[in-house]
Amino acid sequence: MEDIPLEVNRFGFMEETHFTIGYSAVPDPTAPSGIGGVLATVHEITQKVLGERRLSAVRELSTRSFEAKTVKGACDVAASTLAHCEPDVPFALIYLLDEKSETAYLACETGTGEFPALSAGTIDLSGPAELWPIASSQLQNKTILVEDLQAKVGTVAPGPWSDPPNSAAIVPIHSSVAGKPAGFLVAGISSRLRFDETYQVF
Repeated sequence: MEDIPLEVNRFGFMEETHFTIGYSAVPDPTAPSGIGGVLATVHEITQKVLGERRLSAVRELSTRSFEAKTVKGACDVAASTLAHCEPDVPFALIYLLDEKSETAYLACETGTGEFPALSAGTIDLSGPAELWPIASSQLQNKTILVEDLQAKVGTVAPGPWSDPPNSAAIVPIHSSVAGKPAGFLVAGISSRLRFDETYQVF
């Protein structure tokens, strides 16, 4: 059995895992059938499955990016590609900056469904962050993790699991100008995966 998906609680939360299981007969000459039991050999392949899945997503995004003729078109391509990546990105919002980098406006979104609390149309970067601290990500020029989403906005789009995502990463979208991002990707984090280094790199 090549890929058995299981939800396992081994780090304090229900985690998405994948295993390959091989079954072998155990000979026993004293048994009437000559078989005394079955040996099940279990090999975890979670990282392999996640790696191949994420590589496929990046490859599709790279290939489809050539379809875009405008900035808005590029955002739409990215959103439609991420719509097929729910196990890793249960929801996504792409915000672009205005010419003065004072306001971020929502260019596109996916996976938010009927939960408008997640997707503010515009964000004033000079004021306090109501939900997405894009100004902090802009100032530090790095990814920022936002946690406890359900406490902040109430019901969150469920995603592919029974537990909705409870955190999101704000990732700068780099431009051709050093230190000046073109916008930001707000990517939901799976409720079934740890946000480890490989997840952050993806």
